[in-house]
Order: sequence, then C-alpha cells, then structure tokens
Amino acid sequence: MAEQDPVDVAPVAEAEPIYYFKLGSCDDKEVKISSEAIKQSKTLNDLISNLQYNAEEGESTEVIPMDNIKEPTLIKVRDWCEKHKGEPIPVDDESIPKNTGPRYSLALGSQSGGAFKLHLLP
Repeated sequence: MAEQDPVDVAPVAEAEPIYYFKLGSCDDKEVKISSEAIKQSKTLNDLISNLQYNAEEGESTEVIPMDNIKEPTLIKVRDWCEKHKGEPIPVDDESIPKNTGPRYSLALGSQSGGAFKLHLLP
C-alpha cells in the first residue's frame, strides 16, 4: 500500500458553551432557556446583558422575574427562540415601508346621538 499525502483540514471553530437561564413567570412557574436561544429575542438579550445575569457555571441558579407574563406565553417565546437559535438575526434597515395602508380615526359623535364616526386620515 502506498502512503498518502496528508490532507489539510480546516480548523473547526470551537462552539460557545451553552448556558441556561431560568425565567420566572408571574404565576410562579420557571421556564429554562438556553443562552443561544436568548439571542433571538432582543428584549430577553438586552435584559440579560443590562442586568448582568450570569450563567457561566452551566446553569443560572437565579430566576429572572418576568412580571405580567404567564407561563404559557413564556413557553411559546422559549420554543420559538429555541427553534430559531443559531439563525442570523434580521437587521431592520428601514427600506421596507411600514403602515402603508389607510389610517382611520374613530370618534364618538355627540351630535349624532352617540353614534360612532369613522374618519379617513390623510
């Protein structure tokens, strides 16, 4: 058998370790979410960054309170973030116009016996 030349293999980038945070709902339930998934939510990512929550040991023992958010909602947010973790986060470049449809104003007409009037805004 002939010897083969060594093949150059590109070095594999070392993956960041995954840490877990505990989110506490207003109904006193805990929902675990990974550090990778949190990056998909600007609100959660900013909260953890600004308040300097740390889960470097593998799992945070501190529960992050989510006032006014019940467990089913937190589970949906967690599931969506976990499903999309690792995907690129879209950048809002404002090239897409928002609120392009007609705008209306709803007023209670006092002279029309309390009937509602719908006004098209410019």
